[in-house]
Amino acid sequence: MENNWHAIRTLFVLNALDRLDREAFIDKLLSFHNGGGVFGEHSWHRGFRIGRNPMDTFYALDCLLMLGAGDRIDDLRMNGSFGI
Repeated sequence: MENNWHAIRTLFVLNALDRLDREAFIDKLLSFHNGGGVFGEHSWHRGFRIGRNPMDTFYALDCLLMLGAGDRIDDLRMNGSFGI
């Protein structure tokens, strides 16, 4: 997940996120969401892996925030607004 985070961060800094299929990446990340703000599983999922550990959870969450999809994680919202 760290490599994906670096790629998204680079595109974000260069204001080039439009070169990415945002919805596909967001959907893939959300498929690893386990609730409670935890992402990941221990197996490969179609060539994509997020370990169930704090760093991969951070990378996944930060990618979602950079892609403007932080509001899609209902269990992290507080009082109707994203709580991080």
